[in-house]
Amino acid sequence: MTAGADIQLRPVTEEDRPFLERVYCTTREHEMALVPWTDEQKLAFLRQQFDAQWVHYNIHYASGVHSLILAGGTPVGRLFIERRASEILIVDIALLREYRNSGVGTRVIEPILAEAALNGKAVTGLVERWNPSCRFWHRMGFCLTPQDELYYRIEWRLTAPAANPSPDSSRKTPTGPA
Repeated sequence: MTAGADIQLRPVTEEDRPFLERVYCTTREHEMALVPWTDEQKLAFLRQQFDAQWVHYNIHYASGVHSLILAGGTPVGRLFIERRASEILIVDIALLREYRNSGVGTRVIEPILAEAALNGKAVTGLVERWNPSCRFWHRMGFCLTPQDELYYRIEWRLTAPAANPSPDSSRKTPTGPA
């Protein structure tokens, strides 16, 4: 993909499920490398987890917008957001491995931030504490605040707090309002 490839979103259809499952599986590769299962066992587990996530998202975020991310017309990832009265919740964003760190994520998130700024909303979500994307969220201007033992709550506002330390810094929580 070239840096200038056209990035588009289109609504997910039932026919996109095999691709979405593939994207999901790539986000769990690191975890699956740690378990002593056969490739078939790993795939069966990941398919079960994907199906459970699909049901969960459709029940708990029924008004959400689930989109396929296209780069130059090629499916490269997924985005699931829910627009609420005071925030835009990023339920999920994931890219195929070969499109990570290519600028696609930035080009998907920037219009969401612009929409939020225009409408006086925050942009929020959760990210696993171990996830390499924590650096991406920090670069995009999000505050990362510990939610629990597994997750950071990510939050972006047009008027960001004065200090926004990286999750890799020695401080556990950012200063300023959440």
